[in-house]
Amino acid sequence: MTYPPQDPQNTPYPPAQPEYGQQPQYGQQPQYGQQPGYGQQPQQPAYGQPQQPAYGQQPQYGQSPYEAQQPQYGQPPVSGSPYEAPTSAQPGYYQPPAQGSPYPAAPYQQYGAPAPSGKTNGFAIASLILGIIGGVLLSAIFGFVALSQIKKRNEKGKGMAIAGLVLSGVWLLVCGGLIAAGAIGGINASADRDDKGTITDSGNVDAKAIKLGDCVNDLEEGSVTSVAAVPCSQPHDAEVYAEFSLTGSTYPGDTKVETDAEEGCSDRFETAVAAKFVEDESIDIYFLYPSKETWARGDRTVSCFAEKTDGKLTGSIRK
Repeated sequence: MTYPPQDPQNTPYPPAQPEYGQQPQYGQQPQYGQQPGYGQQPQQPAYGQPQQPAYGQQPQYGQSPYEAQQPQYGQPPVSGSPYEAPTSAQPGYYQPPAQGSPYPAAPYQQYGAPAPSGKTNGFAIASLILGIIGGVLLSAIFGFVALSQIKKRNEKGKGMAIAGLVLSGVWLLVCGGLIAAGAIGGINASADRDDKGTITDSGNVDAKAIKLGDCVNDLEEGSVTSVAAVPCSQPHDAEVYAEFSLTGSTYPGDTKVETDAEEGCSDRFETAVAAKFVEDESIDIYFLYPSKETWARGDRTVSCFAEKTDGKLTGSIRK
């Protein structure tokens, strides 16, 4: 008899277990919780399956159990993983709530824009008030200051500031119009004469109403309808030293009338003007004569002026 006895049915005995602290023989798998023997490779998980640490084993050094389950960068998360991919390509921006959500949508504001203060700018109010009462300069200044502050502080009152600026412009136009009207009125005012016909106050005189001894300023070439007359005691450019009338019923033409007027004024110059002015080379002759239109209305008068070309005259130059 051999020991151990053989089973007549050749039933194999389970392999003997190694004693505590011993390594299993070559080719045998370690029991649950045991380390594989020398030369044995631990079983690897199937391709594509996450490697889970064995019971009782710890994950690799420096990893937490949660980190071991996270997908690598650029890989989709494993189904059932507690880490979900973000629903927006740009996290952090405002996302409207889902339809039917009990939470209202938060107002979206541009980054850096100040929130509306609800306050009306004081400079805008002042600009409007000053624009109404005619404070043109301050109204314009306050209006520009208000527009600048309203933009920075997001305040109210832009319409008031603009209204103040518009009113300032209106006041400027009104004042400018009044000044221009006064100046034009002063120019167009008629000169005053005394009982003798001498001019006592400056003003315009119609060219056909010029008289002997009148002193004038600002004589012009060409067609003249009126002249600026001043008292001869004031500085002036010229004085009427002679007058005469042309003859004829039919208008002789511009050249003939101008030639006759120049000859008649030149002939009368030495006899009408004081000797010191006759010898003065700065004194020139200027004359007014009838045009074809005024000739048809009966005008035949020629007015002769002695004009100072390099300064002003004071007093009369006549003898």
